[in-house]
Amino acid sequence: MDVKSWALDAPTILSTLKANVVPFFYTWYGAALSVFVVFNFKALPFVWTARTYYHLNTAFKNQQKRLVKSTDGGRRKVALVKKENAGDSIEKHPLFKPDVISTYVPLLEIDMNLHKSNSTFFTDLDISRIKLMGRIIAPAWPMDSMEIEYKGRDGTNKKEKVRGRPALILGATHTSFKRELRPFASYNVESRILGWDSRWIYVGSWFLNISTSKKVYATSLSKYIIKKGRITVRPEQFFVECGWIPAQEADHGEKEEVHGEAGWSRLEVEAHKEKGMQIVKTWGEANVLMEQEYEEQ
Repeated sequence: MDVKSWALDAPTILSTLKANVVPFFYTWYGAALSVFVVFNFKALPFVWTARTYYHLNTAFKNQQKRLVKSTDGGRRKVALVKKENAGDSIEKHPLFKPDVISTYVPLLEIDMNLHKSNSTFFTDLDISRIKLMGRIIAPAWPMDSMEIEYKGRDGTNKKEKVRGRPALILGATHTSFKRELRPFASYNVESRILGWDSRWIYVGSWFLNISTSKKVYATSLSKYIIKKGRITVRPEQFFVECGWIPAQEADHGEKEEVHGEAGWSRLEVEAHKEKGMQIVKTWGEANVLMEQEYEEQ
């Protein structure tokens, strides 16, 4: 059926749907199915995939719209990092800014204890984290023009463009459950970057009461690694390439002063990162001990 014939038959198709489909929803089982779908829409097949793609795509594209031309003489565009007020604290730095999703507990997420099943917290975490990371990676993705620093197989340090598929990979997650969430309860999931080391970006996530953030339902720690082909991209270099943090030399002389007037200095960023890494430290040590429990035997 071509477009023209379909258009001519459109009234017939609509009439058929009205005669055969609409009456279904006036039956008790049709009404029951409608209610079931409405109250469990979040947990229906493919809805998680659609929500994940929506938040990733929206965060990524919105951030790309806010990019500005780099001031280092290069042709690339970077994130706009600027204080709204001169006295803004480091917590308001866009790299450390939390991203939030609001959601609820459908009936299909209820376990035998009649509250949100522990396993379903991870589907919310996926969406919350991908919204955050979609915004963070947007300025430099897919890193085709980026000269990546890495150590070659011969042990020499290299800095060059790398071929291959870019990838953002979740390496681990640790979640602690604090309070129960009853059916149809609404809540926020907030995720933000805590810090990074030579390989991993560490993300903290919190399940919070919508009306007051002081009521915590669950907390989670996660870590991501960025790859370009087989090469691991150092988080620090990636953030500099994106424009989220100033290059190391910007902490000296006049460059630091100029940057400090518009945004935050490298020293402020490093201090806040170290504060976040204190949260991650004990988790990292426990993770290593868990691996050694079997790997060393």
